[in-house]
Amino acid sequence: MNHKFLLTIIIILLFGNVFGQTLRFRLSANSGMFLSEIGSEELNHPLVGLESNPNSTDFTSDNNLGAEFEIMVPVTLSIEAGIEFAYANFSGYNNLPPMYNFNYNTHFNPIGPAITEALIYETTVISILGNWRFFMAPKNKFNPYLKIFAGISFIGTDYTFKDPFYSVDYGVGVLFARGTLNSEKPKEMAFNYGTGIGIEYQFLSRFAFNVGISASIINSDIIDGRPNFDYLENEALGNFNRANNMALVPQASIGLVYSAIPDKRYNKSNKTKSRRVKSRKTLRNKKSFQFFKRR
Repeated sequence: MNHKFLLTIIIILLFGNVFGQTLRFRLSANSGMFLSEIGSEELNHPLVGLESNPNSTDFTSDNNLGAEFEIMVPVTLSIEAGIEFAYANFSGYNNLPPMYNFNYNTHFNPIGPAITEALIYETTVISILGNWRFFMAPKNKFNPYLKIFAGISFIGTDYTFKDPFYSVDYGVGVLFARGTLNSEKPKEMAFNYGTGIGIEYQFLSRFAFNVGISASIINSDIIDGRPNFDYLENEALGNFNRANNMALVPQASIGLVYSAIPDKRYNKSNKTKSRRVKSRKTLRNKKSFQFFKRR
């Protein structure tokens, strides 16, 4: 409920006075990767270190394509607000994984701790974000900017064997799933915020290229497919608490911006361009009427 309330506030703040403003629209492709988790390390089960392969490796992240669509409202000559709808796809693999607390958590892991085969994860993140951009050269064709953003993300993930043979051999579809066809649970909802930089190049009166990079912090521990747990030292083996760490996700995007009115930045001349034309016609008609009235 708190997330929904926050989202409602963001939308109201961004678009409460949208009518009469100069709208811009951005459509971009993005690519990103899971970089690391932020927060305290897991309190490991005592067998994690003993049973892990000493040559085990970390997951290698893949770069996948996603998409973004944004509606933007210039607030001043140098400041712009926007609401963004984004789809991102993250995946990775590990050919020689170590043992994790997840392996020993029988409530989540369906096959027990002896998982030594190569693993993969596939994660999708659908986000609704409120953006603020601060342009540094609003009157130039090349216009760099800083960006801050915050919003809500909906996360679905599958964590399983790289080779489907082992899923059949162990008699499981996936090791862990949330918000996908392999799970009955809905997508996980998490707060998403971050910052970024970028540049726009105005190549036509209504069109501009937009290139940007950003770093997001997503309040979820399943971006890498595997939930985190803390081992409870004073309890019997196999008792765990969920350790909800956050994920650090860098992304890059490139796309096209379309401005509803040719001059891309907000000012009174943009906002009232059509009104000025009407005013001139009214003034000419008024003068003509006064001329004939005098005669």
